[in-house]
Amino acid sequence: MERVQRNGGTAGIVAGVLLIVLFFLFMSLRITNAQFADPSFMVPLLSKNPGTFMGVGIVGALVAGFAVVFSIGLVYRLREKAPTRALASLYLAVLGLGAHAADSMVDCIGTRMVGLHAAKDAVAAGHAYVAVSAVALSLNAMANAFTGAALLVA
Repeated sequence: MERVQRNGGTAGIVAGVLLIVLFFLFMSLRITNAQFADPSFMVPLLSKNPGTFMGVGIVGALVAGFAVVFSIGLVYRLREKAPTRALASLYLAVLGLGAHAADSMVDCIGTRMVGLHAAKDAVAAGHAYVAVSAVALSLNAMANAFTGAALLVA
């Protein structure tokens, strides 16, 4: 049991470092929220440098994976004092962090495909970008709800 808590703590530290890397990746893009929502701005940007957006998606999925291991370590710490709350926290955290990982992968794969097809048909790529963004934002909203509920239960 001590090993699970120690590994969970290590995973939490790794997730924190990856969050710092993710923060700097986002800041290196120099995109505002208004520009991020504008397909006429984003589609040419995605076709110019898809590797940066791919990196953001991969790092985001890694953060979610390490955060799941951290949540398991937290559950082992809470299990003796409040077993029901610990189990509820684990399930809610796994659902929320899984949705965060799915959001990162939808963004990573979807925006890469939009960028690749932008040269053939820019109008269709703009519509596809809106659709990919809608799916990613719905996954993000679900992830925030479940992760927030896990934090409130813990």
